[in-house]
Amino acid sequence: MMSDVLDQVLYDNGINKYYCDFIDRIDAVMIGRNIVADLKIKGTYKENSATWHEYFHIQTCPINLIEAPELLQKKYETIAERKTAEQCLPLDTLIELYEYDARSLEDYSEALELDTEYIGKTLMQYQSIYGYNHRHGEYMIHSFVPFSIEKME
Repeated sequence: MMSDVLDQVLYDNGINKYYCDFIDRIDAVMIGRNIVADLKIKGTYKENSATWHEYFHIQTCPINLIEAPELLQKKYETIAERKTAEQCLPLDTLIELYEYDARSLEDYSEALELDTEYIGKTLMQYQSIYGYNHRHGEYMIHSFVPFSIEKME
């Protein structure tokens, strides 16, 4: 499901995806309008998370991050992380899955086809953005880490 959507988004935007065996701890990189993912993550939920992240680098980053100053690297990493979160794990989706009894990172991972590490990172990012007791529509999100929510009457 998620990988099919992702493949279509890449195709529609003229972005190619390749694989190679990375030596370092890199999951994926963008080179021009290409995404190169590590062979070790091919076919996993981690591949989906890493590919979405690199896709948003292509969409939002006008410079080569490898050669950029550290401050700019951090800025564009944050932008890509937020865009990826908005696309893959919007608050409405979190709430909907919670209503369908998703309670653990593994539940969300299975439903969204994203790795648990990414989901945990995104929830921590939302916690820093929204804080505690964030009102979202008819719901009160008391905490993102751990995820605690209730429907307001």
